[in-house]
Amino acid sequence: MEKAMFTAKEAVTEYFQGTISYTKLLQDFKQGKIPGVKLSAKRILFRKEALDNWMKSMEKERVSKAHKESYAIDKDKSFDRSKPPYFKRVKVF
Repeated sequence: MEKAMFTAKEAVTEYFQGTISYTKLLQDFKQGKIPGVKLSAKRILFRKEALDNWMKSMEKERVSKAHKESYAIDKDKSFDRSKPPYFKRVKVF
């Protein structure tokens, strides 16, 4: 049976599988970037469902941002309103 709630340390090791540090998780939680509930000064809980939803929204945001950045108007071409704007591919890392 899967866990429904994680402590901060469990979230780092079990949910994120070590891809994020404990310190980074706490920083992002304090900045409101990662959803969680602070129960006391030393106890924060993260719901698996909330983390899943957060991960999905981050994936969508990243794809959307990469798509927007991959097309830029080529300023070397003159702009003619009767024709579609010229686009050039920009490499995104």
